[in-house]
Amino acid sequence: MPDGTGEMVQVVPARWLRDSWGVTSDLRGAFAASPAELSFPGGWYRNQLWFRPGRHGDVLLGLGIHGQLLHVCRRTRTVTVKLSSWPEAQNPTYLHDTLAALDAIGGALAYGDSGSRRRGGSVV
Repeated sequence: MPDGTGEMVQVVPARWLRDSWGVTSDLRGAFAASPAELSFPGGWYRNQLWFRPGRHGDVLLGLGIHGQLLHVCRRTRTVTVKLSSWPEAQNPTYLHDTLAALDAIGGALAYGDSGSRRRGGSVV
């Protein structure tokens, strides 16, 4: 995030993010035994963030009400923020359709039609 002088400032500590992405067998087991497993099979919850396996690797989710969310996929190098005003506070069908769309968009941006991995606009 720019700090006003054009320099980037890290907002969230890297250590906290690494810890959040880390999944242990105990953490995964507790999640698997919870009702949340039905919504995010294979996922976990840590440090106020949700994680789920996605089409292109694990995805970090920050979930709000009425469809607002943060979607981060390290493999496709995409971050999406969605502002929304769904009629209901929670709508599982809308959520899963949104996540599928964001996975597809990230894959298209990262891999294009050829399936080659893209980085910074160039194919690698």
